[in-house]
Amino acid sequence: MNAFQSNKKLFKESNLPHFPPFFDPKINDSFDLLKPDYKSSHDDKLVHTDYLLEKQEFGHTWGQIYTQSFSPNEIKEDYNFIEMSLSVSINGTQYDRLINIYLNDIMIWRSSTIEPLNRKTTRSFATKDISKYISLFKNNDDGLELKFQLDNLIAGRLDGVFVVDLKIDYYLKDAKDDNENSANLTSFEKSLLNNLNPFSPPDVLKPLFEDKKTYSQVPLLHFPITSNKKHPYKIEDLRISSTTNKLAMELFVSGNAAEEFWYSNVLDEYSKKFDEKGFTTLGHGPVRFLNVYLSNKYDTTKIFNSIPIPVVFTGGFAPSLWKPVVSLGCFDLKAIYIDLSPYLEYLKQDDYFLEFEVVSSNTEEFDIGIGDNWLISGNLLEWEQQDIEFKNTFKELSSFDDYIASAKDDEDYLKQNVTSLSILNKQFEFIFEGEEYFLQVFTENALISNISLLNYGASESSILSINSIRKYTVIDKSSEEEILIASDKTNYVFIESLNSSISTDPNIDSVYNTNAVTVYDRNINIENFQLNNDVSIVDISASQTGDAVYNISTKCGNHGKGSSVHTINTNRSWPRKDSYSRSVIVKDNKVVVDVIEN
Repeated sequence: MNAFQSNKKLFKESNLPHFPPFFDPKINDSFDLLKPDYKSSHDDKLVHTDYLLEKQEFGHTWGQIYTQSFSPNEIKEDYNFIEMSLSVSINGTQYDRLINIYLNDIMIWRSSTIEPLNRKTTRSFATKDISKYISLFKNNDDGLELKFQLDNLIAGRLDGVFVVDLKIDYYLKDAKDDNENSANLTSFEKSLLNNLNPFSPPDVLKPLFEDKKTYSQVPLLHFPITSNKKHPYKIEDLRISSTTNKLAMELFVSGNAAEEFWYSNVLDEYSKKFDEKGFTTLGHGPVRFLNVYLSNKYDTTKIFNSIPIPVVFTGGFAPSLWKPVVSLGCFDLKAIYIDLSPYLEYLKQDDYFLEFEVVSSNTEEFDIGIGDNWLISGNLLEWEQQDIEFKNTFKELSSFDDYIASAKDDEDYLKQNVTSLSILNKQFEFIFEGEEYFLQVFTENALISNISLLNYGASESSILSINSIRKYTVIDKSSEEEILIASDKTNYVFIESLNSSISTDPNIDSVYNTNAVTVYDRNINIENFQLNNDVSIVDISASQTGDAVYNISTKCGNHGKGSSVHTINTNRSWPRKDSYSRSVIVKDNKVVVDVIEN
């Protein structure tokens, strides 16, 4: 559920209207425009396949974990690329559900199921490159244990059963082809890129949460912790190997229940404004920050922060809006990567530890509390070989936090504006090939939110803008000259309107009309001043625009239709060269145009 509780998820699980008992034999395929960064090709040699789930049904599986053991260590031939494939089908009446996939308690993949439309059989298929976890496969003589979590409910009018297939393909790729086609970078640039967001797999992987008091069956944290709601979660006893020379962690974070649509939440003072009219609004405001701290018993230093990019699942706003093209990233919720290498020597000491939190404000003037809850899994990543050696020192250059909120309301409306800005700027020292350098890391996260609720909450519209910049400046320590600047910029915009009304049709209880626009851009770039060279590493540009109508009916079942336009353009030059574009036009939930260029 969400800020506009009766709008975003249009009905509760306890009173979901049932459809007549018939099923359309035709299968409707749902897909995501975003494709994996790296895929298998016809030129790759398929070495082996592990079939982990075959037509496995997930009916009433809430709180149950499917487990399966397998032995990749028994594969005789060599492989260097691992691809996981997930197929999910559903018919009947059901909500979208989150999927969590673990191998030996290492979080591998977070995905989502489809919410079926008009009780038609719907299927999704997605693949994911999991080669970064290859050390799990090659260094475990006892084999691996799969834990597959899909919490589903069969109760009352909810009768949809998910049918899942999951397999892993092992390939031998020709790495020479990648090197020949990728961008011509210096060894310094390659080492820097591999340090900031590695393409080389870690040597050691560990789950962040190993305390069974924190989780029962899978290492999944529900944040905030009920007993300690306004305090960060503490990660102790990292047990970092003495041979580790590079360290990072990845966090899979997802807003759930009252936090699923956090970006459309209202300020606390308006959280119950339209309750009596049947339109519940949730509080804590439309801002969320993920903060990570380096701490000991004397001091705490913020070392990372980020605004999570929202993912709208297939039941969000209106199920008819996301068929057959789902929202960007819906089938592969990316982890947030946090480089810990500059703090490695501190974390090897017993008196230092990590903390993290999700908060609703970055200033003391506004309460930081959030609703229940965020679902968080994470891994610790360790590398033994590293070209860049960080010194055991860092310097705070500057920081800035701002949160501005204003609202205007009357009996039947609310207009709310919120802006938030956070800046971190730190300097580190490192050695590369015997030479000493400074690395300045500048981080800026900004959010702008405009929300308008009219007609006692029956009509809503909102504009959300998130901008993130991470800039890495390398300075020669002896000459104090700037050598190069690497930048990673992300821009996300989500615009939506949702209007509800009473239908004049006696068979329909109420009608919801929805419009949504999504824009996503990301650019990673390196500018080398010594070579007077500017190289684009990653350039992604995507947009989605759609209109939908959805009818709530206790007599003939909920139903609707939608039309939309989707485009994406992707260009990568490192570590592998790749270009991809796709344009899809959907009319009444049927693809009428689909153009792909590679």
